[in-house]
Amino acid sequence: MLVRGKRNIIILCVFIFLFAILSISIGMYFRWLSKPSHIVGEVLSHISEKNVRYFFPNQDVYVGDQFTLESSIDFDLESDYYKSKSLEDVDSLKKYNLLKNLSLLDTKFVMKHDSNNRQLFIELQQKLGEESIKYKKELVDNETHYYYVDGILNQYVNNGTCHYFETIKGDSTTKDNFQYLYQYFFTALKNSLLDEEIKEYEVMTNIQSKEQKVHQISMRFTNKNIIKIWNSIINNYEKNDKAIFLLQNIIPNYKDYLLKEDSSILSNNEYYLLNIYTTRFFYVPLKYEIIHMNGDEKEVYIYEGDSSSGEFYYLLNDQVQYVIDMEWRNTSILFKVKNNKGEELGDLRFDRDGNNITANFSFEEKDNKYEIIYASKYDSVKKGKSNERTDSLSFVIVQDKISKLNGTIQYTKKFDNKVIIEESVGEAILASKLTKEQKDLFKNKNRSVKERLEG
Repeated sequence: MLVRGKRNIIILCVFIFLFAILSISIGMYFRWLSKPSHIVGEVLSHISEKNVRYFFPNQDVYVGDQFTLESSIDFDLESDYYKSKSLEDVDSLKKYNLLKNLSLLDTKFVMKHDSNNRQLFIELQQKLGEESIKYKKELVDNETHYYYVDGILNQYVNNGTCHYFETIKGDSTTKDNFQYLYQYFFTALKNSLLDEEIKEYEVMTNIQSKEQKVHQISMRFTNKNIIKIWNSIINNYEKNDKAIFLLQNIIPNYKDYLLKEDSSILSNNEYYLLNIYTTRFFYVPLKYEIIHMNGDEKEVYIYEGDSSSGEFYYLLNDQVQYVIDMEWRNTSILFKVKNNKGEELGDLRFDRDGNNITANFSFEEKDNKYEIIYASKYDSVKKGKSNERTDSLSFVIVQDKISKLNGTIQYTKKFDNKVIIEESVGEAILASKLTKEQKDLFKNKNRSVKERLEG
């Protein structure tokens, strides 16, 4: 009996120990689960997953790392509004000239990627009629990066060492690397959201016409912390060996994208407030709210629902303006837009059939009208060898009965797994040998193109 009693005590102690471990583990799990940054991070992961599902092409159009890409973009744009306003002020004249010149602009882009010979060539050419306004070439040859800009020098500039082709050694591909950088962006964004900057509350709120007690987390986005978060995202890449290796070699000048403390993203009296309302147990999101304050004007965007369906509300100064019924299916999206009286004003339909995408948006209210049609279509797909893709966007935007903007934009590109690169860099000049005047010319080239289009 004594032995049995000791055995029972031992078993009881074991159960108590296991229960304590389980309790601690569950407590730690729920503490992690309830962390505001984790909740926001899960929302970001969900957004990333939806982007991949709806917009990323499938593997069957990928031609590998030996390819030639030839593409062009064409604009056909008009605006009665800016045409009439162009006689009144300089800014409207610049916008009207920009639209007019974009419609005359001939843009061609070529990329040749030869991983076998460790060469990458990029060429961009833009013409207004017979006038060349931009011609630029870049070349990676083994471990050296070169660039050329027409009208400045007659030779390539040796920009120094580039380890781009080191990123696609072994089983790694360019496609894999870009997807990794894309996905790591969301990881870096999660890591940049500090719990101490996010507030938590237990509140009563109305969700789908029912008052509920829920968990609320809130984060304010001002000019200062947007700059802080953006710079933290870029710096976060340096904490991951693979991410920073890829970033340094694919975008060598990534540090140029860091924002200065005096950068102006929002005005002084402007901010955004993000609220996420979740269940008090397991913290399942029920409602999302973005409040935009700009002086005395208040805009509120609300979504109530889950990942398959819900309702979106747009409020201006606390008055409901529009309600949108949203439905997400496996390969399609359907939005129906109504005013605050329940009258239907328009809809958006998105469909993906394999790699082909179509989207139609129409909206009409009083003197305002919006019609947008987007189509992305693949033709002549030879798996692993070649494909052609055309993206077209046509739109009509009417405000106060005046055509603000209408026209089409068409982007075509052709991939082929054949590649030949014939560029000579024998007379290239070292970037360190450029004069200050030459460096300034390179920096100002993009600005001069914009000025030419607006002139």
